[in-house]
Amino acid sequence: MSHHIHPSAQIASDVHLGPFVMIGPNVRIGAGTRIEGFASIGTPPEHSDHFHEEGSHGVRIGTDCVIREFVTVNAGTHRPTTLGDGVAMLRGAHAGHDVIVESGATISCSALLGGHSWIGEGANVGLGAAIRQYLCVGAYAMVGMNSTVTRDIPPFMTAYGSPASVSGVNRIGLERAGLDI
Repeated sequence: MSHHIHPSAQIASDVHLGPFVMIGPNVRIGAGTRIEGFASIGTPPEHSDHFHEEGSHGVRIGTDCVIREFVTVNAGTHRPTTLGDGVAMLRGAHAGHDVIVESGATISCSALLGGHSWIGEGANVGLGAAIRQYLCVGAYAMVGMNSTVTRDIPPFMTAYGSPASVSGVNRIGLERAGLDI
């Protein structure tokens, strides 16, 4: 298997790296994380002021994360792009520069997180959803598949549509989290 791992990357000894994984500079990856084939972590930010940088702010990935095939996580422009503990990024998902994904969140297949967006603890971003830059999806919120998020989504709520609008309380997410409804 061929990987490209920048010499400054810090990867816990038990991290699984699938084939053809690219790890850029200033990346830290915590124990128990699994990164599948063709993932690209810590590449330069997709921002016109930073196209030719190596991403000095890098990426921080917590413990026990799952990063599936063809996921991309860009380096930060002002702070590290961060995935908390137990985050799942499914096939083809993208986290833009300076994104923060808090612990236990799930970013489904082909979902796109614009730069500087913030995904709260335990949130679930549905299949093919797009989150505009600088927005927040609150803790334990659920964004429906193919939704286009153009404004913040409050914690514990569900939202769907294009543009997405809040439709009620995320009861299933709250139950899964062991929180009272």
